[in-house]
Amino acid sequence: MPRGVGRAPRPVGILVPAGYGEVMDGSDAAERGSPAEGRPRHPGLSHRDVLASGGWHPRYARALISASDGDYGFTLVDGNGDGAELEEELWQWEDGPGGHGRLAGREFLRCRTLDHLPPLVAGGHIGLAYFAYGRVPGRDSVTVEFEERRYEIPVFPLGVWGFIREAAGLRPGLPALVS
Repeated sequence: MPRGVGRAPRPVGILVPAGYGEVMDGSDAAERGSPAEGRPRHPGLSHRDVLASGGWHPRYARALISASDGDYGFTLVDGNGDGAELEEELWQWEDGPGGHGRLAGREFLRCRTLDHLPPLVAGGHIGLAYFAYGRVPGRDSVTVEFEERRYEIPVFPLGVWGFIREAAGLRPGLPALVS
């Protein structure tokens, strides 16, 4: 089935909570991907980029969370705007001619429904970056631990949160929800 097509969808807007940048609090980035040492800075992955580049119908689909770090990004998309069909999207920076580049979708994985999303889904990794997400209704933030560092992650409306971070070590393990 093509993206954004299915049950009778309802039109929705893009949800972006006030004060939330394109990356998680606690990282060394602000509204951009943080560059790995020696690499150029990239713009962060935005909800608008996800909908425009991901093939989603902008009238129905909504990006629930977007996070980026360095060359990698993660998004959780609600394809029909009703919470029944969520999809994980993993993004990676592509260098183009003349040094211009963009974050491009690399993997698209079907996920759960919004109502059955647990507090933590330690999703795995793309390249050097590890990601996690979940749903914790009624909370303003969650704390995630990764490579012995803690990150305060804002919780979006509908109770969802997302995290992605490039690993510094060879075997970092998966991100863990601390609180």
